[in-house]
Amino acid sequence: MAEINFRTDEIERQEIAARNRKRTLYILKSADINESNPDYQRYFNATIVNVHNAYRYSYNGETEADLENVFEGFIATIKENTLEQYEQTTKAFLSARAEQQLNKATGEYAHQTTYDDMRKTLNKTVQSGVAMRAENKTIFPKEFYLKNGGLKRLVYDIDLDMQSESAMRNIDMIVAKYKDKGVDFDASKNRFMVKGQEVGPQKFFASKHERLEKFLSKTDQNSSSLDLLDQELLSHLEKGDWQAFSELRKQRGIIKNRKNEDLRTALSDEIVFHEVSAALKEKGAISQENILGSIFEVSENFKKTAELISKESEKDVLGRIDRVMFSVTPYDLATQSTFRDWKSCMHTTGCYHQYVDDSIGLGSIVAYGYDSQNPSKMVSRLLIQPHEDEQGNIAYKVNDRIYGRDNLGFRKAVEKVTNYFNEGKEGLFKLKEGLYDDNSSTKLLLWDMKKHLKDGVLDLTTYPLNNGEALLDRIEFKDIRKITAPEGMDVRFYNCEIACDVSELSNATYKGCFFAEGAKLHSFQKEDGYGDIVIMDDKAAQEIVKNHIKADNIMLMDNVSLTPELLECSSCDVVVAKPNLLEVFKSGNWEEKDYHDVVLAIVDDEPSQEEYLNLGIQNVKTRKEYTEQYIAPEARHEKYLNLSAEQVTHNDLARFECESLKIEGRIDNNGKSSDLFGVNLPKPVKNLSLSCIQTMPEITPQIEKVSLRDCSFKKGDVVDLSHCKEIDLQSVDLSTAKVILPHKAERIYIGEDVHFPPDYQLDLSNCKSGFVDESVSCTTVKMPKESTADSKVILPPQTKEVPASFILSCYFHVEVPDSAKIVDSKDEKGKHIPLKILKNRGLSKKQLLRLKKERLKETVYSAANRFKKLLPSYLKSKFSKKKTPGEIAKNKRDYRIVQSLRGIIGTKRSHNKADDTQLHIEENVIFNSHLKDRDDGR
Repeated sequence: MAEINFRTDEIERQEIAARNRKRTLYILKSADINESNPDYQRYFNATIVNVHNAYRYSYNGETEADLENVFEGFIATIKENTLEQYEQTTKAFLSARAEQQLNKATGEYAHQTTYDDMRKTLNKTVQSGVAMRAENKTIFPKEFYLKNGGLKRLVYDIDLDMQSESAMRNIDMIVAKYKDKGVDFDASKNRFMVKGQEVGPQKFFASKHERLEKFLSKTDQNSSSLDLLDQELLSHLEKGDWQAFSELRKQRGIIKNRKNEDLRTALSDEIVFHEVSAALKEKGAISQENILGSIFEVSENFKKTAELISKESEKDVLGRIDRVMFSVTPYDLATQSTFRDWKSCMHTTGCYHQYVDDSIGLGSIVAYGYDSQNPSKMVSRLLIQPHEDEQGNIAYKVNDRIYGRDNLGFRKAVEKVTNYFNEGKEGLFKLKEGLYDDNSSTKLLLWDMKKHLKDGVLDLTTYPLNNGEALLDRIEFKDIRKITAPEGMDVRFYNCEIACDVSELSNATYKGCFFAEGAKLHSFQKEDGYGDIVIMDDKAAQEIVKNHIKADNIMLMDNVSLTPELLECSSCDVVVAKPNLLEVFKSGNWEEKDYHDVVLAIVDDEPSQEEYLNLGIQNVKTRKEYTEQYIAPEARHEKYLNLSAEQVTHNDLARFECESLKIEGRIDNNGKSSDLFGVNLPKPVKNLSLSCIQTMPEITPQIEKVSLRDCSFKKGDVVDLSHCKEIDLQSVDLSTAKVILPHKAERIYIGEDVHFPPDYQLDLSNCKSGFVDESVSCTTVKMPKESTADSKVILPPQTKEVPASFILSCYFHVEVPDSAKIVDSKDEKGKHIPLKILKNRGLSKKQLLRLKKERLKETVYSAANRFKKLLPSYLKSKFSKKKTPGEIAKNKRDYRIVQSLRGIIGTKRSHNKADDTQLHIEENVIFNSHLKDRDDGR
């Protein structure tokens, strides 16, 4: 393997220090603290610590704008407090910041706690790990050692080829190529900006793939749909002349010229056009093969990127990773899931934190991925664990489980470096005793076994026994043709793909194993069976049948034939992936006897229940994840059904008894979604989920929750959801349909790319909770009382009303349009929510001024009403010649009220002129009487 260039993290340290210093100087200057101040150094020290902690403990979803608000808070704190008070807030800020990060972190197995408790636990973990490291005399790869024997961090710059395996690298490449054409990417929103319009990253690529796939599908059905004599259009494509192509497309559209219409439609996206043109130039001459080949390549690239985005965004937001920091320092290992944007069982409050000191003491390596633009923020983590052979030699293996952002380029970089650490090592390595197997790919690591495999035979004679058992968990079988073991050794295989001869292992069990071509098994039949077995091909199936292997579950893959013998010899559930079951039935080899518990998955035909009964097969069952074309009768009793639209259209679902029903439609070759018109839904169903459909079934009153995904409804369709308590819409086109939403609901969530009719007024103000994405199109929007969004919220520009309670319920910062009115700005006790709190959640200066005016108006009306109540009793007491001291004191209080009221009325009049005039007259009567009483000395 070629030499890998590592460096220390000195560059990162300098970059972080320079950034922190620059920001600190800005804050002090803004707070009017300069070097002439005798306490300047103390201010500087406290501020740079705060700045460092602001960056270090930032969390997923926090944007640069959020950090700017944090820094503005530092400025305000310096101005409003003494130096001693400001220094006191430094520790409080660190605690609050770290606890907030934990609260926002992704993952499970850890609960909220205080910064002090986390720090105390980590200190103990580090001490324990360091002591264990000294006791075991743990060593690391030579690259980690300084000349004086100390340890250093290693930084590896991920090369561009590896980065291209990640979603963000593909996004960056597209932006770099097409920025001058109005394409950009906003990482804080995780959205493409295409000529001012926001598009989700997965949809950006998937839509382009679907566009090209649609063309290729039509061409497969009708090869004449591509006209190679159309030199005018093809020359534009060959040259990459988008302007000429667009003009030609426009002209042909006007005169309804259908020549190469499908190709014109497929290339009507500018990016698609340029990508296909570039691919075609590489192939050279214009030909049908080259054109279709170029379109296929571009389509597959778009598809690959869309799938990559989907995978990498499953756990977290997309993120750029171009560097990896490898570390063996105790603190970096101790904080592998603490003070990070993720949490796991290794957190200080996690159930397996006790294994973290083992990671430190026994020689694990932690790899953190980050973006060079923000070197203090680690966004991904992989753990590299040491495996040991009988002689004490160490080989390393990367864990399967990644924490933080799932970036394929980062994974490959870590694997490349790990292989480099293992260079020259050979043998059988076992996970070091005491280390926690956090979903590692193997507990037994076979590294470069070619020299140790005699004719491909692996002898387990020297394998360390555990109570007489050899546990082979997720073992790698590369280059192994045969495995042998001493007589009587109980060899247990877990989660392995076996493609070698294990027939000499008389005591062997298999749990969750895959048997592929080359697998040979012993005929010994253990009483407790062989666990779950997956048979990959016909030859492996023959071995199972020949040796009458017993298992708890046998599953046949697509290319495996089902034989009667297989069912005869196994007293287990059999899952059939895709054979033509009827052909087996008609083969004549079946006896009329009971075959119980056959689990049927996908079949090419739809046998009737009578045919099953004639063969003596009882208890036919289905599995949701495999069922596509047939529903067995017993399925009607399941509480949850997951069906395809093809199944639904051929069945009356009213006879089914399920509480939750999911129906997945699909787009046919003509671009049409599935039609569910006239389908009768099960009577007990309460939760209904529909995807990729164009016509709704009837939503009956008992259905409480409806979820719609990727649906487009036809003109005039009625989508009546008025009875529902919960509604979830994502990528739904309702622009030509009649939409009826409930006036009140428990929850309404309207995600991205939902389009209502142009004049639709979306009023969710009476709903308990919900959300409306900024991409939703309609005339006006009134938001629900509380938010259900779990990330930064950007409200649609047409938002008319937003309750203050909605703003406060958002987990992160919320952006409210200036035109939106803030309503219900009182808390549960009827007190006004401080404007400062609402400002921190995203209100603009314009909105705050409007809100202040509304509150001033409330104050005026309240004071006026109070004044009217006081007036009769005061006028009566005014003519009393004798006043007690208490009455005199009360008059003074009334006088102060009137004075304050007079000031308010002087600046703010009521809307009703008559009331205003009367109020002014009554106010003058009382005011003048107070003056007269004062002049009389009373």
